[in-house]
Amino acid sequence: MSEEDRHWIYPTAAVEDRATRGPTLTKEHVRSWREAGYALVENIVPLALVERARAEVLPFFPEAGSPESEDVTDFGSQGQMEFPTASDALNEITLHPRLLEAVAQLLGISIRDCRLTQSEAWAKYGRNTRGGGNLDNQDQRMHVDYPNHTLTHPADWNSPEGVEIILYFDHVTTCGGATELVPRQGPSDPAFEGP
Repeated sequence: MSEEDRHWIYPTAAVEDRATRGPTLTKEHVRSWREAGYALVENIVPLALVERARAEVLPFFPEAGSPESEDVTDFGSQGQMEFPTASDALNEITLHPRLLEAVAQLLGISIRDCRLTQSEAWAKYGRNTRGGGNLDNQDQRMHVDYPNHTLTHPADWNSPEGVEIILYFDHVTTCGGATELVPRQGPSDPAFEGP
């Protein structure tokens, strides 16, 4: 095992789809999210749906490695791929029953009590330049999406009020860039102290 492989955290499968009824996540997924701050899960939504969404959104973004992709200095789709969008498959993923069930499981609430604040397809590119200057998001720094997703102070760790989800449309070996995360190391972890 290489040094790099030692640092990888691999996803584990969601509970097999039981006609979208019943739990989507395993007890270990929920425990990891509540204690370490993340759960890497695959197969929540059908792969065929993910592939259909990928095909529908690709025309909205420059091809990786093209001169146009060098001009993309920030994330997002400038509103083109925000829910609800022209992509039926992306809309279906956003409201997929298994995805909603997973969120409800993590928060310990009913699906009816879930509220969506954002769903958008983004393209991220590795580029040779930093065309956006100091605000260029080529290598987005460690950050917390606060206060752009809440009007109030973040909830206490043990009483979470939100779930952030990233769904990948390309495999890490294809795109050459993994998302990095810092697992919480218990209640006294200084990296997770509240503001």
